[in-house]
Amino acid sequence: MIQLCNPDALFTLDTYCTLFAGRIATNGGYLLVNRLGNKLSDQSIRILVSNLAETAKIGKKVTPHVLRHTFATLLLENDVDIKYIQSLLGHRSIMTTQIYTQVNLEKQKKILAEKHPKMRFAMAMQ
Repeated sequence: MIQLCNPDALFTLDTYCTLFAGRIATNGGYLLVNRLGNKLSDQSIRILVSNLAETAKIGKKVTPHVLRHTFATLLLENDVDIKYIQSLLGHRSIMTTQIYTQVNLEKQKKILAEKHPKMRFAMAMQ
């Protein structure tokens, strides 16, 4: 389950569901369907995301997992409690979610190395 709060996204989703209600109903309720009316496979979604990233001229490899990882990392960096992130990602174990704290720890190390107040003193002494 995902939660959508953005009014534009909700409007677009509602419009999509209205336009494709027949297809959605006939394929077992799957929201994303291919041209044959079957649910999109994981591979199809990966290709779609990759093609959209290429069209957007994003120079890095973009996958659904990268989007998920970025989402979780940005939430963590914006001080969202890890328990909420665990719930949003659907992780059963908090240990699975804690991998994102490792990313954050690396960022913290970099910040301390570059921005620690002692760096100003060291530079002033030179």
